[in-house]
Amino acid sequence: MKLVFLDIETTGLNPEKHDPIEIAMCIVDTQRCKDVSSNECNIIFSQNTLLCPTYTTCIKLDAGRWEIADVEALNVNGFNSDCIWNGLELADASLSISKFLIDNNIRKENAVFICQNPSFDRMFFHKIISYDFYLNENMP
Repeated sequence: MKLVFLDIETTGLNPEKHDPIEIAMCIVDTQRCKDVSSNECNIIFSQNTLLCPTYTTCIKLDAGRWEIADVEALNVNGFNSDCIWNGLELADASLSISKFLIDNNIRKENAVFICQNPSFDRMFFHKIISYDFYLNENMP
């Protein structure tokens, strides 16, 4: 089983009004950690991107979208406009994330997403990755 740890930072709490501004993922293959001690698995997790592939990117926003960001949300996540101006365009982020998931064979039958707030992250995840892609590629 693969565990896909997913974290999404946003410009606010309302997916109809606000935008995802950063996405980060780390994939842990529990089969690879099964035969090692907890301490060894922690070392693998923190130091070996081949065993635990990671992905992170900022997503570019235009000035108009940035203007409607919730200041409290930005205070919580610590983001400022530097990341936003230098991030990937949404379409490019979508393609890059899709490739990361496909390349790591993330499918319903072998993986689950782990999130601190699954319903929140899922709503914003689908602003980046289309629901059609999600269904067609059999994502968890």
